[in-house]
Amino acid sequence: MYFYPKLDEKKYPYSSELISKIYNKNFFFKPDYQDLKISKEIIDYYHQLKQKYLSKSEWTWINKTKRSTFINSLINKDSRKTSELLANCFKNDTSYGIISWHWSKLNNSKNKKNFISSLMKDYLTWSEFTKVNKSDEKYLNTKNKFGNFYGLKVNKNQIMIDTPRHDYYAKKILNLFKDIKKKNRILVEIGGGYGGLCFQLLKRNFNDIYINIDILETLLINYYFLRKYTKKNIIICDLASINNFNPKNLYLGTTNYFKDLNTKIDLVFNSNSFSEMSKKDIWHYFKFIDAYKSKYIYHQNSNILLFPNSTRHIEIISKDFPINKNKYKLLSHNISLWGSGSGRYREYLYEKF
Repeated sequence: MYFYPKLDEKKYPYSSELISKIYNKNFFFKPDYQDLKISKEIIDYYHQLKQKYLSKSEWTWINKTKRSTFINSLINKDSRKTSELLANCFKNDTSYGIISWHWSKLNNSKNKKNFISSLMKDYLTWSEFTKVNKSDEKYLNTKNKFGNFYGLKVNKNQIMIDTPRHDYYAKKILNLFKDIKKKNRILVEIGGGYGGLCFQLLKRNFNDIYINIDILETLLINYYFLRKYTKKNIIICDLASINNFNPKNLYLGTTNYFKDLNTKIDLVFNSNSFSEMSKKDIWHYFKFIDAYKSKYIYHQNSNILLFPNSTRHIEIISKDFPINKNKYKLLSHNISLWGSGSGRYREYLYEKF
């Protein structure tokens, strides 16, 4: 076992007293009309895009072995099954890899205590480094039916796992945007998962351009949540002709689309997934990040090989990312504040010269 510096791993001391505060509905939602309608849209998008989309990464294995039920519902055009899975996304393997805690771990007392400890430590971190006023705690609250999520009740708010981290980065990004004096600034998130960061940005009145680039299957999960829980127009970039980006819309594109984005970017953000990509894919991304002259590159990724001898688990450590050091200076580099990732994640902020 190798050693590397990481944050304190002590358990939150009052976890046992908070077990009754776990928010975890013991039933599954039946999909409503909107769930079914969105699922039909997703299936249509999947079949339009799947032939054009080719990519291999850690997610290739995840899709095949963990998310196969969801993938098969798309392949078989089973909109009823797709809608059932998405309405209960966080209570099945559709959400595998895009949320830090798998819901099945909450089946015993020890895991419940560990879950509480993890979330409370993140909440306390958020309270110290993000919260300004007591009223800011509203940003952590998640809606009751949001994918049948689970979390912890804290001060009348239902806090979903990972939300404190997403809100921390949302506020940091908004602060960076204040220094960019122009309208319609462009944020590109690479690997936005179900949309955790985007939802926190919207709660904080983000009114610029948001573009999420992700693998096809995860992008469609993101589409579901944004269609279901926002009033924004959701544009699938691969299937649209876009002359000008509009802040009234939210934009989603596959990794194939990124090479056609062809616009100056103000900030590129990635959390955890750069280090899960193949070397070919990460070089692809940074080639175009450089070409699109992003003012900031902001990311949290692993700088430690979790499975150094694995032939399956693909990781590129963050110190080896192909960032053009002749064009970008490192403004900050520190151990990530958040509990996920076994303490191996680091936070980086680069600025273009």
